Amino acid sequence: MEIKNLGPKRRTERSASKVVEASRKGAGGKVAASVPASSSNQSESIELTAIARALGAAQAEAANAPFDADRVQEIRDAIAEGRYPINNHRLADKLIELEGLLD
Repeated sequence: MEIKNLGPKRRTERSASKVVEASRKGAGGKVAASVPASSSNQSESIELTAIARALGAAQAEAANAPFDADRVQEIRDAIAEGRYPINNHRLADKLIELEGLLD
């Protein structure tokens, strides 16, 4: 099965961070932000909805999520040594559940 580009082109990291930053500044329904145009001195105006601001906040939270490096290393070691238990039925159920979300 071949998967082709299904979504819009990804923004550059710089422009995406400006959108996220703009989403954090406002309160209310929409926020207007000015983003520089690619090759001129003009700027474009965009409006972010509450959903866009919520997405920006969720991304910020995910970046600051707690991370237990010792636990990750413990799991990696168990997988490498063949001691990590895998419940095939649970795995299959989760894959079926995920497939249902994609419909």
